[in-house]
Amino acid sequence: MTTKIPKELSSTPGIIDSSNATAITINSSENVKFENVVGINKDVNTAVALSVGADATSTTSYGLEITNSTANTRFLVDGEGSSIFYKTNNAEAMRFDATSGNLKFASGQGIDFSDTNDGSGSMSSEVLDDYEEGTWTPTLPQGGTITQLTAQYTKIGRFVNAYCYAIFAPTNDSNEFRVGGLPYAATNITHFYGGGVTAYGGSFNFNDWTGPLVPYGASYNYWHKNDGTTATVLNSEISGFAGGLYLIFNCFYMTNT
Repeated sequence: MTTKIPKELSSTPGIIDSSNATAITINSSENVKFENVVGINKDVNTAVALSVGADATSTTSYGLEITNSTANTRFLVDGEGSSIFYKTNNAEAMRFDATSGNLKFASGQGIDFSDTNDGSGSMSSEVLDDYEEGTWTPTLPQGGTITQLTAQYTKIGRFVNAYCYAIFAPTNDSNEFRVGGLPYAATNITHFYGGGVTAYGGSFNFNDWTGPLVPYGASYNYWHKNDGTTATVLNSEISGFAGGLYLIFNCFYMTNT
């Protein structure tokens, strides 16, 4: 059933039918349908509209839209009800994907752990804006070959935990033994070194090694000697080890992003 506002009512204050197009339809299921992106609009300082139809900034059709008068802040539900998302300045800022059950944020935005909710903002250190996990590929930037067994990492905010288990056969020379290919470069704050732990070296005695260190601004780690000097572990100390060095280590460091 299609119902138009009678002429007698459309001329009264508060009920206006300004065109001949159908504005409101009540179907056989007694559901109310707003036509042509017509919605419910309530003026409170600035207009806030509840609409059914297309986003004014695109040709996409949505099941529900709540927007302010300038249309730069929009809360949307897609036509299938599978996503709920929020736009600001016509760019998507946050989305809840009902299909996957994931809450997604635009780059640089995330969960705010500040203790205020008055819109005054918070320090960037109070915002969790990233979580990531995956694999990485260790390298020997100072020369040699690697048989990779497994290398995983987890990134939470700016904190990176990189795990590696591989067989290392560095070139026999006096270069510093380094393992490169870390998934992110360390923060470039001067004198900031990431640390870690060496967990296993096969039958190789690495008791005089410190844990791995990640220099600031670098994407590799290296080891110092634990012998009362500032010496570092060299390729030549490992290269002659039969079958290569089976090594397990973890690196914990901060990155800039």
